[in-house]
Amino acid sequence: YPSYHGLAFDINQWLARETGRSIAGGYNAYGFHVITLCKNRVKLVSLHIIKRVMEKKVYDLTVVIEKDETGRFLAICPTLQGCYTEGDTIEEALELIKDAMKLHIEDRIENNEPIYQEVKTEKLSIAV
Repeated sequence: YPSYHGLAFDINQWLARETGRSIAGGYNAYGFHVITLCKNRVKLVSLHIIKRVMEKKVYDLTVVIEKDETGRFLAICPTLQGCYTEGDTIEEALELIKDAMKLHIEDRIENNEPIYQEVKTEKLSIAV
């Protein structure tokens, strides 16, 4: 599998940096990269899956939490238009909005739609 050697080296460097553990690897007969994260833990991971994980982008997006008149918590991501959810607690609303945001972003990527980045958020006081 000579074409994978450069990728395997990059993967090992990335995993070492991310996990802080020494890593050994090699190929088995089925084209999988064997990665050892510690003495008792060995995993077989397909190279295309590892490459996909390495290419994931992290989005830092603002979430606004509001409490409605019934006491439920509404979580809104203003950057992802139409992305909102609600929960009985703040923690539940945050967990649900994370899932909604992930699905929203994955859908936009799949449809080749842009994902806008926040430029600035600011809290303003308005006297009425």
